[in-house]
Amino acid sequence: MQVPYSNVSTNYSLKRGALRVSLAALFLTSVVSCVTTTTGGFDPASSEEQAVIDYSRLALAYFEAGELVSARRNANNALALDDGAAASLEMLALIS
Repeated sequence: MQVPYSNVSTNYSLKRGALRVSLAALFLTSVVSCVTTTTGGFDPASSEEQAVIDYSRLALAYFEAGELVSARRNANNALALDDGAAASLEMLALIS
């Protein structure tokens, strides 16, 4: 008994489609199962310290560029975070 050619082709297409679905499922499972862990987290204290440094540097840059209003604003921003920021206190003394 002979199997018609169209049935063999359809059977092959079904197996090929099933293989593609299986490979896709395997790929998605491996991607979803990946876990990312972070250590350290967010440290608000060091972020505030960095913000004070950045505001002080901005104040200095604005002062050197002759933009005293912006220099005063950034020095005050630094002092709002740390009222003992020496660089910002110095900047305000130079501006005044």
